[in-house]
Amino acid sequence: MSSTQIQDPQLPPFPYPLGVLESHYSTESTTVVLKQKLSSWSGNDFSIKTLAGQPLMKVEGKAISLSRKIRVTDMQDKHLFTLRQEPWSIRGRYYAEGPTGMRFLNVDGHISFGGKKSTISFLNASNGEPVELKMKGNFWDTKATIKLNDANVVAMIDRQVWSARAIIGGAQNYCVTIAPNVDMALVVAMCICLDE
Repeated sequence: MSSTQIQDPQLPPFPYPLGVLESHYSTESTTVVLKQKLSSWSGNDFSIKTLAGQPLMKVEGKAISLSRKIRVTDMQDKHLFTLRQEPWSIRGRYYAEGPTGMRFLNVDGHISFGGKKSTISFLNASNGEPVELKMKGNFWDTKATIKLNDANVVAMIDRQVWSARAIIGGAQNYCVTIAPNVDMALVVAMCICLDE
């Protein structure tokens, strides 16, 4: 996927800082590319870069794990969080826990006619208030929008399904446009949950 194929839509700033990891808030509308690694044993290893090519985070999945453990680090290998699937979850329930093991994010997937939906809940770091975001994707999971109260757009996800990497190797590429004032690591976590 070359940068000439990727559109760079601009999102308006979110009205206030939104997220969990304040060090990863976007300062401008930012498009992030999640590229699944073809050589991954687990199928859940991604490189995460800005559209301009600046590395942001690394994602490493465990090949054998009952809870589908996915570890997310910054580029200095500092552990940001671990995503896990709820054991015996049929509908796609995930959660994230920080380096200390404390749970801070819940993602509850719903299957509905016409697409996939998820509810994401967490405590907002900037004001301590509980937040519930809605992620709604189309039938093929090629596009999704994350919103607060069906009004404020937090991020837009566009999955590249018709690339040679996706068809031959099964590796997915995602372009995620994140609004200013939003935690990029939080949105990456949501995107990975959509991939599962």
